Amino acid sequence: MSMKLNNIHFQYEKNHPIFEGTYLEINQGDMIAILGQSGSGKSTLLRLIAGLEKPDQGDIVLDEVRLSTSHHVLEPSKRQVGMVFQDYALFPHLTVEENVGYALFKKPKKEKEAIVIDMLHLIGLLDKRSYYPHELSGGQQQRVALARSLVANPKVLLLDEPFSNLDADLRAQIRQDLRTLVKSRNITCIFATHDEADAKAIADHVYHLNHGIFIKKSIL
Repeated sequence: MSMKLNNIHFQYEKNHPIFEGTYLEINQGDMIAILGQSGSGKSTLLRLIAGLEKPDQGDIVLDEVRLSTSHHVLEPSKRQVGMVFQDYALFPHLTVEENVGYALFKKPKKEKEAIVIDMLHLIGLLDKRSYYPHELSGGQQQRVALARSLVANPKVLLLDEPFSNLDADLRAQIRQDLRTLVKSRNITCIFATHDEADAKAIADHVYHLNHGIFIKKSIL
């Protein structure tokens, strides 16, 4: 199983293309870093995969299912793709437990509670289940955002600058925790970053992106 981006073209403004015929193939369970500076197109790439933007040309395929074409975009909730945004996007009026369980609203109450408790135990925040986001540290908020994305068992996890708001010591710990957690579930992970140290610490492969063009692939 794999994810493929085939001949992707995309622009926000006419005559200012971000992607022109981009190809990318990622095997199941791989952790991929998209390394590039601001404006390189890395966040846009994640938004295309998540279904938040529609390609002008080409298609995005996951396990032989077309997620996006220039004519049709499968809605984000049906793609089996989770995403953690740079600012974590936690719901401030919900507790940690409620944030993590948000995607499980269709599950029976007892089943939902069991899944959420298991996930909170896994990320080491079971004792913070009744806390609100503003009562947590940056690292704890990051783990809650990650848990919220993983609780629905996505096939693909997207991370946009996941460590940018963390100090150096915490970054090192969170990077290792993230890699261990994602690898244990055999989830395909794509994360965008401008930090080469982050990319090399966590990824199986690093793709260097410059103005929508992959200029180098590093195998770590």
